[in-house]
Amino acid sequence: MARGYPDYQRGMVIESARLNIPISIAESPATVPIDISTQSLENVNMNIRAQELHAVKVLAPSAEAVYVGGCVTAFTSEIDLYTPPEDVVVLLYVTGRGRVMHLAGNIYHPSGISYVRCQIYIDDNLMFDDALISLIQGGAGQSYARQHENGDAAGWYHAHAIGPRGGLISHYWDGSKTTRIYFDYKLEIEFTSSVLLRLRNDDTTNSMEGVGYVVYGTYP
Repeated sequence: MARGYPDYQRGMVIESARLNIPISIAESPATVPIDISTQSLENVNMNIRAQELHAVKVLAPSAEAVYVGGCVTAFTSEIDLYTPPEDVVVLLYVTGRGRVMHLAGNIYHPSGISYVRCQIYIDDNLMFDDALISLIQGGAGQSYARQHENGDAAGWYHAHAIGPRGGLISHYWDGSKTTRIYFDYKLEIEFTSSVLLRLRNDDTTNSMEGVGYVVYGTYP
């Protein structure tokens, strides 16, 4: 029962292994602390349909937060992607816990975009190491502008459809290879200790150039 004003608290301690307790809160605002003291817990399913949720905190047995709702979003400044042959350029390096949302930019490589390699390290583990075009084209939920063969007319080509994850927006075909691309790709990377995004120029002759942008956030 409410104590005559809306900002009251309710709490419970769960010591049973099998419980099904529906909780309905009509008052607003409300704070609901839940202490689950079981030795083993497989799943906790919560359906929160509040119109506004300020924070959700889950504490490990060490009392350290394993998730704090709402990451603080940061937008990196324009990144110069000029990279000599067989060298790398760092797009983003962040320590702590957070999330990477978007990778965008444009790149020119006279030897071909296939020489631009993307490397993604999550928590010091190499999770992706392949051509950038494979990342933004293969998982973007959109069709490549067109399939080319030697002899096709040089010029700009644009994606016919772009899905919710974004991807390759347009590219320049010089008659034998793609040399310039514009892209905006939704990465959706979660990291707990660090994240490193970098591009490598695998060509042994020509440098690549362009600009890049990364949208990421850290948890408070």
